Amino acid sequence: KYDVKIPNCLGRFGYGDNTINITNWFPVCCVYDEKGWDLNSYMALGDPFYSDISNFTVNILIPSKYDIACTGSIIEEKKNENKKLCKLQGKKVRDFAIILSDKFKINKSVYGHTSITTYSLNKDLAVESNKVARESIKIFSELFGEYPYDTYSVVASDFFVGGMEYPTLVMIDKNLYSENSKFLLEYVIAHETAHQWWYSVVGNDEISEPWLDEALTEYSTVLYFENKYGEEMKDKLIKTMEVQSENYKGADIFRSSTEFKNSTEYSLNVYTKGAVVFNEIRKKVGDKIFFETLQEYYNSYMFQNVNGIQFTDIWKNKGVNIDEIVSQCD
Repeated sequence: KYDVKIPNCLGRFGYGDNTINITNWFPVCCVYDEKGWDLNSYMALGDPFYSDISNFTVNILIPSKYDIACTGSIIEEKKNENKKLCKLQGKKVRDFAIILSDKFKINKSVYGHTSITTYSLNKDLAVESNKVARESIKIFSELFGEYPYDTYSVVASDFFVGGMEYPTLVMIDKNLYSENSKFLLEYVIAHETAHQWWYSVVGNDEISEPWLDEALTEYSTVLYFENKYGEEMKDKLIKTMEVQSENYKGADIFRSSTEFKNSTEYSLNVYTKGAVVFNEIRKKVGDKIFFETLQEYYNSYMFQNVNGIQFTDIWKNKGVNIDEIVSQCD
């Protein structure tokens, strides 16, 4: 039992003029893995999260004026003129996020068994953002394996660093919802949606091995654009990433997030150079083995936590030495 006051903060946990972001809001049980109890605490660099899969039931009492975006779904609601009591439920998820607003413009669509809901704060790109969310779920389901949940929410938020992933829900910086930022909005939604595969379903220690979810997620974003717009778009994105990571030739992308000097070095190694490495793996083995291996990885480790050794072993079984390919990239 504890009390907490939500701060005025445009981050993961806090409120701004438009949304109340209730994420990373409760104590999480430490993961017990091959190294024992993982006791790493929160840190500022990267996404420092590591948790096991659980089933959640959450009761929340709020003013009636607020709409709720949440992990999972609202399974029961009771309200009077001023307040409403909602019962929320998320099954087989590793965290539980809630975002509230009395300004949401809500759009819905369906892909397969999944209800896709986008919460915007103005009409600009509200319909487009839902289309991107649906296309992302579709493309990644076809490439890696079916999205296993029956809900997915993309939520415009008072948030300042692009986007942030949670199980079945992602936060997107509200400032990206404009014609001037249309490409970046699509990129961020696609990236955060890819995290539903590489973080939400297949988890890992994001402090010790941030490359394991972020490099693969960044390359998955490239795959989204390739599948939607063609190979030329993929080549253009990869070329840009090669130029951006040029200064980090010889650098080790497999480092812990604690070993990077700042967010720029972290991002250009883990995300950017990491995506380049995955593109080299794909060129080395060909599309058939590349996508078959990722599908095997996804289906073998659904709702589990993995480490880098398990990931590289699945490639070694296909005759692929990832360390060798990384060294060739340098």
